[in-house]
Amino acid sequence: IANFINFLVITSIMSQDLLINLIENDDDLLDIVPLKKADDSECTGSPISEDLALEKIMRIKEDGSDFWIAKYKQMPVGYAIGIVRGESYRSEGIYVSPDYRGREIGLALKQAQIEFARNLGYIEIFSKWKGFVIFRH
Repeated sequence: IANFINFLVITSIMSQDLLINLIENDDDLLDIVPLKKADDSECTGSPISEDLALEKIMRIKEDGSDFWIAKYKQMPVGYAIGIVRGESYRSEGIYVSPDYRGREIGLALKQAQIEFARNLGYIEIFSKWKGFVIFRH
């Protein structure tokens, strides 16, 4: 997908230190592994291994989903998953590390997905978490 998807997000709290990127190659998916491990462990209440987290990421990627990563001062602190379905783009989930919550990182990830979908001309953008249309072109 296009290389133009590099978003420098400036928020009132985090200034210019937050960078949101669309992950474009499998090697960069490794940055998501510790986040996915923490996310799934938090959701299930049981720890999962990094191997299992990587396996889940690869399955999601093979299903056609894309991954976004949020880095604060070069450190991965959050991620989002999205997928194209017909004429719509769906945000399938967002995770932000507990120490970085409340700093609008999840919002920045969602905004990057919306802008991406708009730039590619998608008619609708859905948020799975909320279950409603966020943007209609």
